[in-house]
Amino acid sequence: MKTTNILIAAAALSLAGCSSFPGSGTRQADKHDAHHPAADCASKVDLAKVDPQKKAMPDMHRKMMAARTPAERRPNAPRS
Repeated sequence: MKTTNILIAAAALSLAGCSSFPGSGTRQADKHDAHHPAADCASKVDLAKVDPQKKAMPDMHRKMMAARTPAERRPNAPRS
């Protein structure tokens, strides 16, 4: 019973602490977005490279799942 009361009190205090700073999550998100502008991301992605990789993935996955030993998996492993 004592443990339950302690847990209830801890939960109530943590909820009260969370609600005493309304909007702090929004402010942090705004700060985060300020140093990650969306326009920068679009220019760095080369779709000509991404599309062939995406098309090759299902075939590579099937080969890896069919391989039973590490020796069979090694030729199928992606190279960096």
